[in-house]
Amino acid sequence: MIEISPPEFTHTTNPMIVVYVAITDQKNTPLGGYKVVGDSAQSPYNSHVESPPSCHDWCATSGKGGYVKAANVKFEPGPFIDGTWNIYLVDGAGQQVSPVVPLTYSTDPNAWRWDFVSFKLR
Repeated sequence: MIEISPPEFTHTTNPMIVVYVAITDQKNTPLGGYKVVGDSAQSPYNSHVESPPSCHDWCATSGKGGYVKAANVKFEPGPFIDGTWNIYLVDGAGQQVSPVVPLTYSTDPNAWRWDFVSFKLR
C-alpha cells in the first residue's frame, strides 16, 4: 500500500516545472531506486517523462524562497503548460506502485509554482 500526502506548493519565478518528491517508508526514511513518471496530453514538448531514480537520502531540497522542503528526487518535465501532468511512482522494474496524482499548471507567470508531493510506502 501507499499513502500520499496532498501536494503542497509555493510561488516561483522559474519558468520550468519542478516537483520535489519525497518517497519514504513509514518511519520517514528515504527510499532509493524509484522513479516519478509523468504523462501529459497537453505538453507540446514531451508527453511522457521519467525522473532519475530516487536517492537513499535527502538529495533534492527546495530553495530558500517560500518554505524549504527535503525530497529524494525531482520531477522536471519542462516549461509550464496550460494543462495537467499526471504523476505516479514506478519501482526499479518499471511497475507502477502508486496511484496517479494530477498536477495542473498554467502558462500565466502569476500561477507558476513548485510542488512538493510525498509518497509513503507501507
